[in-house]
Amino acid sequence: MWFRIATLAAIVNLALLTGCPATGTDGGDGQDTTGATSLVGTWTGSIECSRTESLNGGTPGSPVRTTIALTITFDADGFPDAILIMGYSNTPDASADIARTGDTDTIESTAGSADVTDVVTVSKATYTATSVRLEIDIDHSGGGGNLTLDGTGQQVVEITLNNDGTLDYSSTTTYDVQQTAGAVSFDTASDETCTGTLTKQ
Repeated sequence: MWFRIATLAAIVNLALLTGCPATGTDGGDGQDTTGATSLVGTWTGSIECSRTESLNGGTPGSPVRTTIALTITFDADGFPDAILIMGYSNTPDASADIARTGDTDTIESTAGSADVTDVVTVSKATYTATSVRLEIDIDHSGGGGNLTLDGTGQQVVEITLNNDGTLDYSSTTTYDVQQTAGAVSFDTASDETCTGTLTKQ
């Protein structure tokens, strides 16, 4: 089984200017029209992540823990202009240009000897003036040599403004990926949770 090389620093850029209170409605066209309008400025901090992996439905291994530096900004409409997507196994974490329901982006990377493609799509985006929740579907595929990868994942990102003026950030990410090498194949599962607090700059 692969083990992801710990990503110790990842920067996601997001900007937000003050606007009217947001409700997260999409106007019936599948595109959210109002973002989180109370989160003006840039926020920085770090998130603590814990990931476990299992093979063929077996007991998950010991958690792998990492600390990731994170910077978040929002655009003038109250939407993040990038979201940090947590990678499967040793696939690098990467930012994706997604924010609204239906937004999609393609991430190409290298993990060991494999070339990997992740197609990420926001299946549901929920905004209030002080919070963001994104439900993201991930189509994971790749390969190299006699190895092929095929699977899916889901990531849920939540960002909330606290009463003390800080931001709570959390994400949960799961993958179910089949790895095949020649005539041998096995099913893997990965579960990762990240949490942290960000402060305004």
